Amino acid sequence: MKKSTVLAGIVVSTVILSMILAACGSGGTPTTSGTQPTQTTGQQPTQPVTTATSEKPQYGGTLTITGGDPLSWDQYYTVAINTNALGPTGNVLIEPDWMKGPAGSKETTWTRGAMGRYSLLTGGLATSWDMPDGQTIVYHLRKGVRFQNRPPVNGRELTADDVVWNLQRYNTAPSNTTKPEQKPTSFKATDKYTVEIKVPTAVQGSLLYGLGGSMAAATNYFWPHEVIDQYGDMKDWKHVIGTGPFILSDYVNGSSITYIRNPDFWAKDPLHPENQVPYIDKLQTLIITDTSTMLSALRTGKIDIQGLGRAQGVGWEDAALLMKQTKLEYIKKVADLIWLWGRLDKDNLPFKDINVRRAMNMAIDRDLLVKTYYGGTATAYTAPWPPTPDYAPIYTPLEEQPPEVQELFTYNPDKAKKLLTDAGYPSGFKTNVVCGTTSVDFLSLIREMLLKVNIDMEIKPLEPGAMQGVMAGRTHEQMIYSLFLLSTPTNMNWVRSELQDDRAMYENPYTREVYNKVQSLIGKDEAQINQLMKDVSKFILAEVIGIMLPQTYNYTMWWPWLKGYHGEGFEDAGFATRYMWIDQSVKKSMSP
Repeated sequence: MKKSTVLAGIVVSTVILSMILAACGSGGTPTTSGTQPTQTTGQQPTQPVTTATSEKPQYGGTLTITGGDPLSWDQYYTVAINTNALGPTGNVLIEPDWMKGPAGSKETTWTRGAMGRYSLLTGGLATSWDMPDGQTIVYHLRKGVRFQNRPPVNGRELTADDVVWNLQRYNTAPSNTTKPEQKPTSFKATDKYTVEIKVPTAVQGSLLYGLGGSMAAATNYFWPHEVIDQYGDMKDWKHVIGTGPFILSDYVNGSSITYIRNPDFWAKDPLHPENQVPYIDKLQTLIITDTSTMLSALRTGKIDIQGLGRAQGVGWEDAALLMKQTKLEYIKKVADLIWLWGRLDKDNLPFKDINVRRAMNMAIDRDLLVKTYYGGTATAYTAPWPPTPDYAPIYTPLEEQPPEVQELFTYNPDKAKKLLTDAGYPSGFKTNVVCGTTSVDFLSLIREMLLKVNIDMEIKPLEPGAMQGVMAGRTHEQMIYSLFLLSTPTNMNWVRSELQDDRAMYENPYTREVYNKVQSLIGKDEAQINQLMKDVSKFILAEVIGIMLPQTYNYTMWWPWLKGYHGEGFEDAGFATRYMWIDQSVKKSMSP
């Protein structure tokens, strides 16, 4: 049996991913955030709870990671997530507060961005922001931020006119698929450092943080208009000029992306406030697509840090072997969920009946899968939020869930058969599921369990390209084995029928009402948002919108010479890496 095919993971492009606290899925205690006023001021970095390390950060050296080729360098033409190699070169208006994570108060692990917890954010290019009325957003910019010192810009200061120019460009970009009624209506620089934006009231809060940059992993950054004026676009990597910690210095397709330290970067290290960041002289991304080559590069110290998971073709067995055979430090984190989804928009399919969905869940022996298939490296209960500090405000333990939800996670094939009979399927039924080719082994086990309650599930594996197309178009005939993304719960993408993340094509008036209410509260009342999300999560689980399967773990491993790192991870590689430094003496003594 090939176990490594089902360990969930997330992509590491030019990014440092898969990083969490060493608690590896231990329960977090739910907390309640304070109410946010209508006029929201950007919070400054918090003071560290822990004592700053006695080690003095060293400047210099090269940090080497792995990634893939970007699809483009111009976010006007290509959606931001496919231009994530820009991350080290850019900045956003509102960014995660480094000192709210493991380096400081430990309110989050900083593994998936803000996830709707906007009290964890602080100023980036903006020092503060507010919403003076229901249709206005105002950003107050940081003074003295300069574009990287390259022609045709030559290090000039970023101003409100630059922010307005970029936001107007993005607002009409081909890559922007936002509905017209959800877009800003006007942008204006009221002075050199103040930007005023008029927006629809219904999406004011989400636009505050969406335009600010904290709503997405690979987000829109701010570039000088002179580049577009001179070259027409920024599709050529040689024309990339941002305000970020690293300057893009070289790109060889299929080989590497190289960045050098920006000596004029505006940020300081909050643990060592006298120090300008970044510390490293060079950030290098090696384009490695072969799993064995990547593992060899990590094992031999050719790369300093690496996320390991499904996206890299790495299972828990591979991670365990590295732990045993090397001196690599490591952490593990809960991965995005992968569930079975049956279409709920087709009346002729059995999944339309909630008793069928309940029966299929109760036919799955999750504890057996965790103990045998995953070797104990998974958790049977999916909340749908994992028990980590990141999700603590909206997490509900299984014992606090309604009885009908608790029952779903109990292996009970006899009850499953009764539910099928009640639904009009006393002899069971036949169905089919599309999946990626690497998932066949795991789904064969699920098929065997379903057969015990007379459900015959045919497995239809698809090559990666075809599977991606089916996922994007939601063209699966009956069922699909697919991701349940955990990134930003308040977006509720998996219960909004217009979005491709809603694999079941589920729609409900109550979940839509909660979504609309949550959007109206963003930036105004985080405590109420958290309560709404806790309540709707219980409802969604009770609705049984999918066949809930065990949640696995990803791993991140790094060599001990990498310092200034506490388990954080950001899709924006320029954020976490700005604080990292290389202990040259340790590296010299340990190099494999």
